[in-house]
Amino acid sequence: MVLLSIPVINVSALDLKDIVTMQLSSLLEKNVEISSIYHLYDLNNEQVYDLYEYNDGYAVATKNGFISEAMPNSDNPYKDVLNKKLYYFGPYNYFYDNNGVMTSVSGETIPTTRSTENNFSEELIKANNEVLNSNPMVMTRGDNVWRGTSSSRFTRYKNWKNTNNTCGPHAAAVILAYIDDYIDDRIVPSNIRTRNSTSPGKLITELAAHTTNPTATRPVNVSNGMWYIISKQAGLYFAPGYQSVGTTWGKAVEKIKGFPNCVGIGLVKAFGSTYGDHWVVGYQYKEDANNKGYFKCYDSWGKSDATIHASWTLGLVWVNKK
Repeated sequence: MVLLSIPVINVSALDLKDIVTMQLSSLLEKNVEISSIYHLYDLNNEQVYDLYEYNDGYAVATKNGFISEAMPNSDNPYKDVLNKKLYYFGPYNYFYDNNGVMTSVSGETIPTTRSTENNFSEELIKANNEVLNSNPMVMTRGDNVWRGTSSSRFTRYKNWKNTNNTCGPHAAAVILAYIDDYIDDRIVPSNIRTRNSTSPGKLITELAAHTTNPTATRPVNVSNGMWYIISKQAGLYFAPGYQSVGTTWGKAVEKIKGFPNCVGIGLVKAFGSTYGDHWVVGYQYKEDANNKGYFKCYDSWGKSDATIHASWTLGLVWVNKK
């Protein structure tokens, strides 16, 4: 017996079901049979996703048929709250309406209203959902192993503490200093910071001075501040890059695995970040067996090995080789 309040769809009536079935069968290399479908809503209260339960796992797909998660050997993350209104904010972001309080399936709550003065405005979050709807990244079950750069390399930046709400320039400083210390000393002029020093020298203050609105920076602002430093002597070799919307996981992992081994990651209070709206520098990543992703980070609050949830993230900044 199915209660009317449970958003289960009659799958036999959906052409989209066949499309998702074929994609899952190809992706997982086995025959997939979908048993149930559940509506999922985004932050703007629009029903743009569905969760599909199949043989031994679940998947999330958009109304365009794009699969954003495919999790074999996994339980439906919403299995204990199927009588609630269900929300999905991208991979690892599973929430539901708990009597008017937005609550994650792990029990964390987030505000139902957000200030447009924060780093990540309503418009930016809406744009993120639009990108997820058009080109999501497939996520699969993880093995709970940290991968990336040694934590010891980031201990020299541990005491570069953010005391004036300029977290964006702090994160940018660590990315540039890391490249300067371990990869190429052309990126930061020696009159701004001495290579291999435990001190930032003038790097943070110079970045803050040349970053638009450094206390509430968006990815493009952080990137522009980085370009000011890079253009002084390293513009022929490097250039900053950024991503304002879309799932952060794939690009962040790409930068951690390749050049330059680290990436600036934006955290969003509305996504459950215990740091509020903030910037960190990620240099390791892992996916656990419970379908959750994590980054190990410099957090500018006194930790060089902080663990943050991938579900908290939106927006990235990095440095590219030319």
